[in-house]
Amino acid sequence: MAAPMPVPAAFWVDPAGTPVSVLDRTPGLHVTYHQGESKHGPTTVAYIEYAVPERHDRVYGGRARSAMNVIAIDVMNGALYANAPTSAHSVALADAMKPAAAGPPGDGLSKVTSATAVYVDIPWLTAIPPEAGQFTSFVWADEFISDVGRFALPRSASRPGVAKPVARPSAMSSVSFQAKTGATGSKLLTAQADLSDPSKRRLQGLISGELLSPDSIKNGRKPILTVVVLDYLTRQVGYESVLLPDGADRQVLAFNAAIETMIKLLPGAGNGRVFALAHLDGTVTPPIVFEPPKSS
Repeated sequence: MAAPMPVPAAFWVDPAGTPVSVLDRTPGLHVTYHQGESKHGPTTVAYIEYAVPERHDRVYGGRARSAMNVIAIDVMNGALYANAPTSAHSVALADAMKPAAAGPPGDGLSKVTSATAVYVDIPWLTAIPPEAGQFTSFVWADEFISDVGRFALPRSASRPGVAKPVARPSAMSSVSFQAKTGATGSKLLTAQADLSDPSKRRLQGLISGELLSPDSIKNGRKPILTVVVLDYLTRQVGYESVLLPDGADRQVLAFNAAIETMIKLLPGAGNGRVFALAHLDGTVTPPIVFEPPKSS
Protein backbone atom coordinates (compact mmCIF):
# COMPACT_ATOMS: atom_id res chain seq x y z
CA MET A 1 0.00 0.00 0.00
CA ALA A 2 1.36 3.41 -0.99
CA ALA A 3 2.37 5.82 1.77
CA PRO A 4 -0.02 8.75 2.33
CA MET A 5 0.67 11.76 0.13
CA PRO A 6 2.21 14.71 2.04
CA VAL A 7 -0.29 17.58 1.98
CA PRO A 8 1.22 21.08 2.17
CA ALA A 9 -1.95 23.18 1.77
CA ALA A 10 -5.68 23.11 1.08
CA PHE A 11 -4.78 22.98 -2.63
CA TRP A 12 -1.62 23.11 -4.70
CA VAL A 13 -0.38 22.58 -8.26
CA ASP A 14 2.27 20.19 -9.50
CA PRO A 15 5.50 22.11 -10.27
CA ALA A 16 5.68 20.11 -13.51
CA GLY A 17 2.46 21.76 -14.66
CA THR A 18 -0.65 20.33 -16.27
CA PRO A 19 -0.09 17.23 -18.47
CA VAL A 20 -0.42 18.21 -22.13
CA SER A 21 -2.42 15.01 -22.71
CA VAL A 22 -5.41 16.67 -21.00
CA LEU A 23 -5.75 18.88 -24.08
CA ASP A 24 -6.49 15.79 -26.19
CA ARG A 25 -9.56 14.83 -24.17
CA THR A 26 -13.18 15.79 -24.61
CA PRO A 27 -14.22 18.70 -22.35
CA GLY A 28 -14.78 17.78 -18.73
CA LEU A 29 -13.34 16.82 -15.37
CA HIS A 30 -11.28 13.80 -14.40
CA VAL A 31 -10.59 13.10 -10.72
CA THR A 32 -8.49 10.51 -8.88
CA TYR A 33 -8.55 10.12 -5.10
CA HIS A 34 -5.57 9.47 -2.82
CA GLN A 35 -4.83 9.03 0.86
CA GLY A 36 -2.98 12.00 2.33
CA GLU A 37 -1.49 13.31 5.55
CA SER A 38 -1.86 17.00 6.41
CA LYS A 39 -1.26 19.04 9.55
CA HIS A 40 -4.84 18.06 10.50
CA GLY A 41 -4.09 14.32 10.29
CA PRO A 42 -5.17 11.63 7.81
CA THR A 43 -7.07 13.07 4.87
CA THR A 44 -8.30 12.47 1.32
CA VAL A 45 -6.74 14.24 -1.65
CA ALA A 46 -8.39 14.72 -5.05
CA TYR A 47 -6.20 15.23 -8.10
CA ILE A 48 -8.35 17.12 -10.61
CA GLU A 49 -7.65 17.48 -14.32
CA TYR A 50 -9.95 19.84 -16.20
CA ALA A 51 -10.11 19.87 -19.99
CA VAL A 52 -11.53 23.37 -20.34
CA PRO A 53 -14.09 24.01 -23.11
CA GLU A 54 -13.98 27.11 -25.27
CA ARG A 55 -17.05 28.59 -23.55
CA HIS A 56 -15.44 28.48 -20.11
CA ASP A 57 -12.23 30.01 -21.45
CA ARG A 58 -14.23 32.91 -22.88
CA VAL A 59 -16.07 33.50 -19.59
CA TYR A 60 -13.34 32.78 -17.04
CA GLY A 61 -10.20 33.60 -18.99
CA GLY A 62 -7.25 32.07 -17.16
CA ARG A 63 -9.38 31.47 -14.05
CA ALA A 64 -11.15 28.24 -15.07
CA ARG A 65 -9.69 26.45 -12.04
CA SER A 66 -11.60 28.86 -9.80
CA ALA A 67 -14.84 27.81 -11.51
CA MET A 68 -14.45 24.25 -10.21
CA ASN A 69 -16.44 23.50 -7.07
CA VAL A 70 -15.26 20.60 -4.93
CA ILE A 71 -18.33 19.02 -3.30
CA ALA A 72 -18.39 16.61 -0.33
CA ILE A 73 -21.64 15.20 1.06
CA ASP A 74 -21.90 13.42 4.41
CA VAL A 75 -23.76 10.22 3.53
CA MET A 76 -25.05 9.76 7.07
CA ASN A 77 -26.77 13.13 7.51
CA GLY A 78 -26.81 14.94 4.13
CA ALA A 79 -24.63 17.89 5.19
CA LEU A 80 -22.82 19.35 2.18
CA TYR A 81 -19.43 21.06 2.10
CA ALA A 82 -18.18 22.95 -0.96
CA ASN A 83 -15.45 25.32 -2.06
CA ALA A 84 -13.36 26.24 -5.09
CA PRO A 85 -9.54 25.94 -5.22
CA THR A 86 -8.85 29.64 -5.50
CA SER A 87 -6.63 31.98 -3.53
CA ALA A 88 -8.22 34.25 -0.94
CA HIS A 89 -5.94 37.00 -2.28
CA SER A 90 -7.30 36.78 -5.84
CA VAL A 91 -10.07 38.94 -7.23
CA ALA A 92 -13.33 37.05 -6.69
CA LEU A 93 -14.29 35.06 -9.78
CA ALA A 94 -17.76 36.63 -9.69
CA ASP A 95 -16.08 40.01 -10.25
CA ALA A 96 -13.55 38.81 -12.83
CA MET A 97 -15.71 36.63 -15.08
CA LYS A 98 -17.25 37.85 -18.36
CA PRO A 99 -20.70 36.26 -18.70
CA ALA A 100 -21.51 38.25 -21.82
CA ALA A 101 -18.70 36.44 -23.64
CA ALA A 102 -20.38 33.06 -23.23
CA GLY A 103 -22.51 33.25 -26.35
CA PRO A 104 -25.85 31.45 -26.86
CA PRO A 105 -26.85 28.64 -24.46
CA GLY A 106 -24.88 25.48 -25.25
CA ASP A 107 -22.36 27.28 -27.47
CA GLY A 108 -18.65 26.48 -27.12
CA LEU A 109 -18.93 23.29 -25.06
CA SER A 110 -17.51 20.74 -27.51
CA LYS A 111 -13.96 22.00 -28.09
CA VAL A 112 -11.12 21.98 -25.55
CA THR A 113 -9.06 25.19 -25.67
CA SER A 114 -7.00 24.93 -22.46
CA ALA A 115 -6.34 22.65 -19.49
CA THR A 116 -5.65 22.96 -15.79
CA ALA A 117 -4.85 20.56 -12.95
CA VAL A 118 -4.74 20.87 -9.17
CA TYR A 119 -4.38 18.78 -6.02
CA VAL A 120 -7.03 19.40 -3.36
CA ASP A 121 -7.22 18.31 0.28
CA ILE A 122 -10.99 17.83 0.29
CA PRO A 123 -11.66 18.21 4.05
CA TRP A 124 -9.30 21.19 4.37
CA LEU A 125 -10.61 23.05 1.31
CA THR A 126 -14.30 22.44 2.01
CA ALA A 127 -14.00 22.93 5.80
CA ILE A 128 -15.39 19.61 6.96
CA PRO A 129 -15.71 19.67 10.78
CA PRO A 130 -13.65 17.50 13.17
CA GLU A 131 -16.14 14.65 13.56
CA ALA A 132 -15.53 11.33 11.81
CA GLY A 133 -17.68 10.68 8.78
CA GLN A 134 -18.31 8.95 5.47
CA PHE A 135 -18.57 11.10 2.36
CA THR A 136 -19.24 11.09 -1.35
CA SER A 137 -17.40 13.68 -3.42
CA PHE A 138 -17.38 15.10 -6.93
CA VAL A 139 -16.17 18.21 -8.76
CA TRP A 140 -18.59 20.54 -10.54
CA ALA A 141 -17.87 23.23 -13.14
CA ASP A 142 -21.15 24.62 -14.52
CA GLU A 143 -22.26 22.13 -17.22
CA PHE A 144 -19.71 19.48 -16.20
CA ILE A 145 -19.33 17.12 -13.25
CA SER A 146 -16.75 14.47 -12.48
CA ASP A 147 -17.33 10.87 -11.47
CA VAL A 148 -18.24 10.38 -7.81
CA GLY A 149 -15.72 9.18 -5.23
CA ARG A 150 -16.26 7.89 -1.69
CA PHE A 151 -14.04 8.32 1.34
CA ALA A 152 -14.07 8.04 5.14
CA LEU A 153 -12.50 10.44 7.61
CA PRO A 154 -11.41 9.70 11.17
CA ARG A 155 -12.08 12.25 13.87
CA SER A 156 -9.47 15.02 14.02
CA ALA A 157 -9.77 17.73 16.65
CA SER A 158 -7.44 19.98 14.64
CA ARG A 159 -9.47 19.85 11.42
CA PRO A 160 -11.19 23.20 10.80
CA GLY A 161 -14.80 23.44 9.78
CA VAL A 162 -18.31 24.06 11.01
CA ALA A 163 -21.21 21.60 10.70
CA LYS A 164 -23.72 22.40 7.95
CA PRO A 165 -27.51 21.80 7.88
CA VAL A 166 -28.50 18.13 7.81
CA ALA A 167 -31.34 16.31 6.06
CA ARG A 168 -34.89 16.92 7.22
CA PRO A 169 -38.32 15.48 6.41
CA SER A 170 -39.94 16.49 3.13
CA ALA A 171 -42.77 18.31 4.96
CA MET A 172 -40.19 20.77 6.32
CA SER A 173 -38.41 21.30 2.99
CA SER A 174 -38.86 22.67 -0.53
CA VAL A 175 -38.74 19.15 -1.99
CA SER A 176 -41.86 17.00 -2.34
CA PHE A 177 -42.27 13.31 -3.20
CA GLN A 178 -45.02 11.30 -4.82
CA ALA A 179 -45.14 7.52 -5.21
CA LYS A 180 -45.51 6.34 -8.82
CA THR A 181 -48.12 3.65 -8.31
CA GLY A 182 -47.40 0.53 -10.33
CA ALA A 183 -44.14 1.95 -11.71
CA THR A 184 -41.00 -0.15 -11.84
CA GLY A 185 -37.49 0.82 -12.73
CA SER A 186 -33.89 -0.28 -12.71
CA LYS A 187 -31.23 1.61 -10.77
CA LEU A 188 -32.49 5.06 -11.66
CA LEU A 189 -32.06 8.69 -10.67
CA THR A 190 -33.18 11.32 -13.18
CA ALA A 191 -33.60 15.08 -13.12
CA GLN A 192 -34.98 17.64 -15.55
CA ALA A 193 -36.51 21.08 -15.52
CA ASP A 194 -40.20 21.27 -14.66
CA LEU A 195 -41.54 23.46 -17.47
CA SER A 196 -45.16 23.59 -16.31
CA ASP A 197 -44.75 27.18 -15.06
CA PRO A 198 -42.12 29.30 -16.88
CA SER A 199 -42.21 31.90 -14.10
CA LYS A 200 -40.66 29.41 -11.65
CA ARG A 201 -37.50 27.35 -11.60
CA ARG A 202 -38.28 23.82 -10.42
CA LEU A 203 -36.40 20.53 -10.72
CA GLN A 204 -38.30 17.28 -11.14
CA GLY A 205 -37.17 13.70 -11.45
CA LEU A 206 -37.56 10.04 -10.64
CA ILE A 207 -35.94 7.81 -8.02
CA SER A 208 -35.99 4.02 -8.23
CA GLY A 209 -35.66 2.21 -4.91
CA GLU A 210 -33.43 -0.33 -6.64
CA LEU A 211 -30.73 2.34 -6.81
CA LEU A 212 -30.32 2.36 -3.01
CA SER A 213 -27.52 0.38 -1.42
CA PRO A 214 -28.20 -1.85 1.61
CA ASP A 215 -26.12 0.54 3.75
CA SER A 216 -28.44 3.47 2.94
CA ILE A 217 -31.36 1.76 4.72
CA LYS A 218 -29.34 -0.17 7.31
CA ASN A 219 -30.60 -0.13 10.91
CA GLY A 220 -33.66 1.94 10.07
CA ARG A 221 -31.77 4.72 8.28
CA LYS A 222 -33.69 6.77 5.75
CA PRO A 223 -31.97 7.45 2.41
CA ILE A 224 -31.21 11.10 1.64
CA LEU A 225 -31.82 13.03 -1.57
CA THR A 226 -29.66 16.15 -1.89
CA VAL A 227 -30.56 18.83 -4.44
CA VAL A 228 -27.60 21.14 -5.12
CA VAL A 229 -27.71 24.52 -6.85
CA LEU A 230 -24.91 26.67 -8.31
CA ASP A 231 -25.60 30.32 -9.00
CA TYR A 232 -23.72 31.25 -12.16
CA LEU A 233 -23.08 34.95 -11.52
CA THR A 234 -22.25 34.88 -7.80
CA ARG A 235 -20.57 31.40 -7.86
CA GLN A 236 -22.37 30.40 -4.67
CA VAL A 237 -23.39 26.81 -3.95
CA GLY A 238 -26.57 26.00 -2.04
CA TYR A 239 -28.37 22.78 -1.23
CA GLU A 240 -31.20 21.04 0.51
CA SER A 241 -31.01 17.48 1.81
CA VAL A 242 -34.28 15.62 2.36
CA LEU A 243 -35.13 12.27 3.92
CA LEU A 244 -36.89 9.92 1.53
CA PRO A 245 -40.30 8.58 2.62
CA ASP A 246 -40.70 5.21 4.35
CA GLY A 247 -40.42 2.29 1.97
CA ALA A 248 -38.43 4.24 -0.61
CA ASP A 249 -36.35 1.15 -1.38
CA ARG A 250 -39.48 -0.71 -2.54
CA GLN A 251 -40.98 1.79 -4.98
CA VAL A 252 -40.40 4.46 -7.61
CA LEU A 253 -40.75 8.04 -6.40
CA ALA A 254 -41.23 11.29 -8.31
CA PHE A 255 -39.69 14.36 -6.72
CA ASN A 256 -40.14 18.07 -7.31
CA ALA A 257 -37.79 20.72 -5.89
CA ALA A 258 -38.34 24.48 -5.68
CA ILE A 259 -34.99 25.78 -6.92
CA GLU A 260 -36.07 29.38 -6.36
CA THR A 261 -36.47 28.73 -2.62
CA MET A 262 -32.90 27.47 -2.36
CA ILE A 263 -31.50 30.34 -4.41
CA LYS A 264 -33.18 32.93 -2.17
CA LEU A 265 -30.97 31.74 0.70
CA LEU A 266 -27.84 32.82 -1.24
CA PRO A 267 -27.17 36.58 -0.96
CA GLY A 268 -27.53 38.39 -4.29
CA ALA A 269 -28.18 35.18 -6.22
CA GLY A 270 -30.85 34.35 -8.79
CA ASN A 271 -30.38 37.15 -11.33
CA GLY A 272 -28.80 34.95 -13.98
CA ARG A 273 -28.44 31.30 -14.87
CA VAL A 274 -28.71 28.64 -12.19
CA PHE A 275 -27.40 25.10 -12.42
CA ALA A 276 -28.97 22.30 -10.39
CA LEU A 277 -28.40 18.59 -9.87
CA ALA A 278 -29.56 15.78 -7.61
CA HIS A 279 -27.48 13.35 -5.53
CA LEU A 280 -28.62 10.09 -3.95
CA ASP A 281 -26.42 7.43 -2.36
CA GLY A 282 -23.39 8.21 -4.56
CA THR A 283 -25.27 8.74 -7.83
CA VAL A 284 -25.36 12.26 -9.30
CA THR A 285 -27.49 13.52 -12.19
CA PRO A 286 -26.01 15.68 -14.95
CA PRO A 287 -26.42 19.41 -14.20
CA ILE A 288 -29.62 21.05 -15.43
CA VAL A 289 -29.42 24.67 -16.62
CA PHE A 290 -32.13 27.13 -15.65
CA GLU A 291 -32.24 30.46 -17.45
CA PRO A 292 -33.75 33.47 -15.57
CA PRO A 293 -37.50 32.85 -15.21
CA LYS A 294 -39.94 34.53 -17.54
CA SER A 295 -42.79 36.59 -16.17
CA SER A 296 -46.12 34.75 -16.19
